[in-house]
Amino acid sequence: MKEVGGKTAVNYNNGKVHLRLAAGQSVIFVASDAYYPVKADYETTNKIKLNLKNIKLSVANAESYPKFESKQILNKLINVNSVKNFRQFSGNIKYSMQFDLDQVQEGMILDLGKVNEVATVELNGHKLGTKIAYPYEFKDISSYLVAGTNNLEVVVVNNLGINQQDFLSQYMLIKPAGLLGPISLKY
Repeated sequence: MKEVGGKTAVNYNNGKVHLRLAAGQSVIFVASDAYYPVKADYETTNKIKLNLKNIKLSVANAESYPKFESKQILNKLINVNSVKNFRQFSGNIKYSMQFDLDQVQEGMILDLGKVNEVATVELNGHKLGTKIAYPYEFKDISSYLVAGTNNLEVVVVNNLGINQQDFLSQYMLIKPAGLLGPISLKY
């Protein structure tokens, strides 16, 4: 059995492969006698939890997008549905924040932690891309980082199920919305 980040377990026994994956996680298996050297994500040995500062929260629903409104200052990442006036918000949630970094290492990975649902990321003015499922990681970002203060912008889009509930979905538990973190750098 092999543990990967405490989330994946692989057991190969008598020609059968048994997997245990985290929610939203996937694995690719190649059935071959050939050797394929692959550097797995879990081989990173260092992790820096980012101390976020100046977290600005703004939102845009379908009618107002791309204009973001209702700016609020947060002292930490929280469930947006727990913020007054956003309890049933559906749409785009923008987080603009900063973090300080002493030294840039080669091969750094930005890990957003927990996100509900889709995340688009910009780091120091460079678009890193969009992730729609776990893991919310952006690889090889070292060339976009600076020693000192870095600017990070994350736009999270949640689903309409929070705001527009039908007969059945009105009884569903509403999962936390937005960027929940913790945000870290791995290398």
